[in-house]
Amino acid sequence: RTFESWWPEIRLMQSENECGFGDNTWEYARYVWTMMKHYITNGAESYMYWNLILEPGGRSTWGDPQNAMVTVQAEQNNYVLNPDYYVMKHFSSAVERGAIRLEMKGAFAGDSVVFRNPNGSMVYVIFNPFKTKETVTILYYDENISFELEPQSINTIMLEEE
Repeated sequence: RTFESWWPEIRLMQSENECGFGDNTWEYARYVWTMMKHYITNGAESYMYWNLILEPGGRSTWGDPQNAMVTVQAEQNNYVLNPDYYVMKHFSSAVERGAIRLEMKGAFAGDSVVFRNPNGSMVYVIFNPFKTKETVTILYYDENISFELEPQSINTIMLEEE
């Protein structure tokens, strides 16, 4: 087969999230967001997170500390949803299978990933990297809609046709 005949079958995937340092901080979660944005906006159709669930102080098989989306505290019969969980949720809770990524222009375009779901709804995942509240305005059809973003926050805005 020629390259052209199998190229449409290729699906690009980011197959390994960087593992962090085991401290599960919001600072590192914001870095994970920037990595997700980088890979998704450069063609990856999926993004894999290795350490879904670990015990406190979880380590890789080679001994490195690892971040996880969930930390299970077995002795307390409890679990903690870590910051990386919420980063992943911003994408997975509103972006549907078959969504198409769109380009965004203007303020916050460099800190946004935008999708059109198969049902026509629009999903904007926007990061405010600043230490101040910022306002983002989205032109949705013929209407300007403004949202205030908390400092250093990751936000999901979903707009649906009425």
